[in-house]
Amino acid sequence: MQPAFFSIGMRHCALSPSLCQKRSFYPPLCCRSLLHNADWVCVLANKAGTGIGGLAKSCAAKARVMCVSAPIFSRRRHTVNIPSHPSLLWRATMSETKKPISAAIDTAAIRAAAKNMDDGAVTAGYRGDREQVVAMLNDALATELVCVLRYKRHYYTAAGLQNGSIKDEFLEHAMEEQAHADQIAERIVQLNGKPDFNPDTLVQRSHAEYDGADDIKAMIKANLIAERVAIEAYRQMIERIGDSDPTTRLLLVGIMAKEEEHADDMRDLLA
Repeated sequence: MQPAFFSIGMRHCALSPSLCQKRSFYPPLCCRSLLHNADWVCVLANKAGTGIGGLAKSCAAKARVMCVSAPIFSRRRHTVNIPSHPSLLWRATMSETKKPISAAIDTAAIRAAAKNMDDGAVTAGYRGDREQVVAMLNDALATELVCVLRYKRHYYTAAGLQNGSIKDEFLEHAMEEQAHADQIAERIVQLNGKPDFNPDTLVQRSHAEYDGADDIKAMIKANLIAERVAIEAYRQMIERIGDSDPTTRLLLVGIMAKEEEHADDMRDLLA
């Protein structure tokens, strides 16, 4: 887990009045539940670095406490001026609570579950709704195939010597969308589903639309819109899958990242 830091780089930081009156240290005003969940707690203290023990006891035992100087303090306004690069005066490392070690893996149960070879890559521990995931992937497959056809059509019909670099961009994107379609189809098969390549329903099932524009600028706009549609569709799919299917989630995250690159490419061409 990455350390969670409270911001100490602000020049003006709100403080807790009650703590300011009773302690020689001044923590930033924040929800106590955040303190309990933090890996690191930043404390504003006097130059001697004192008063940290009280806050340390009020925080989770796992927290590390970092103390920085707070030389200028106003009780009336409960504000403190902090340098842009506050000097580190003192650091206290508290005893870390150790998470309980999970029980040993049940090898016998795993081997017993693995004997059902008809399910292929889908083991007994798979926690996703397989049919729903396959349905979403088939819609994504249709989207990618329509994108391939759209980019290919634009590549072959775009004319003009000045549009050579744009044609190359269309072709590159078409090849990458085809790679996405292949990856999605392979994952559908791994989940014991059947990839749907039916051309009769392809456009209806696709999130993005086909485009038959002849103007180069209209082509770029159509591709940009389609990429934005695909990005949002993948974002929603990733959100729905969550942690129930890590492999599919990782696949979709990678594809979405590439679609974001495509959207940037199309926007740049319009600039």
